[in-house]
Amino acid sequence: MSEQQTLTYENVLELIQENSREFSRLLKEQAAEFDRRMLETERMIKEISEQILVTKQIKKNREEDHVRERSDCDAEYTIIQQKSERRRQVLDRKMERAKKNIREFIGFTGPFIDNMLDEGIIEQFQTLGYKVTHHVRNEHSLDCIEIGIRGEFDLTLVDTGVIILIKVEEIVETGDVGSHIEKITEYCRHLATVGFKKRHTHLLPETRFFGAVAGEVVTDEAMKFAHENGLYTIVQSGEAVEIVPVPEGFKAREW
Repeated sequence: MSEQQTLTYENVLELIQENSREFSRLLKEQAAEFDRRMLETERMIKEISEQILVTKQIKKNREEDHVRERSDCDAEYTIIQQKSERRRQVLDRKMERAKKNIREFIGFTGPFIDNMLDEGIIEQFQTLGYKVTHHVRNEHSLDCIEIGIRGEFDLTLVDTGVIILIKVEEIVETGDVGSHIEKITEYCRHLATVGFKKRHTHLLPETRFFGAVAGEVVTDEAMKFAHENGLYTIVQSGEAVEIVPVPEGFKAREW
């Protein structure tokens, strides 16, 4: 029979102390491992955060580059547009000068009168009740030079009892209407002074005179002024040349 060891108080205390030391060591090791892992986790979080910041900065830089590139493209496009517009304006001015030079070379009045006659201006006045049957161009024979009236009547529509005196301008303005009224008035005054029948034996003494202005463009002010003073207006509408419909209450002025 083996000999049993007797546990004493001192033995139990020593055992407890030994276990306590072992437990403390384990706790320290676990705490150290925990601290190491926490430091590693913090390091990884910092690296990830830095990577995120770098990624954001790269994205921001790309967006800024894109904005700058787009801005540069917009600016370049604007410059191209401005240059194109300036070139177009220069070309328009050259075209206008060329058109003006051509018109000055071939004359505006003649071709416009041709167009008026081709488009039946006589028939249009006949529709309004004027029994005109033929025309005279650039009428000097009505004593305009003798009585000191500058210029001439560009187109005269004639019948034995009616004469319509027409002034032609490329652009008819209010002053053109006024000067035409003055010219007709001065001419009719001259006829009354010298004696109508004596001066124009081919016309009836009761011949009535009317006025009209014609142009490629008649300004609104000129048209209103003409109608208020009893003159007809004739304008180009596309390829046609037409008498403008008169406003309500219009009464043709008779000299």
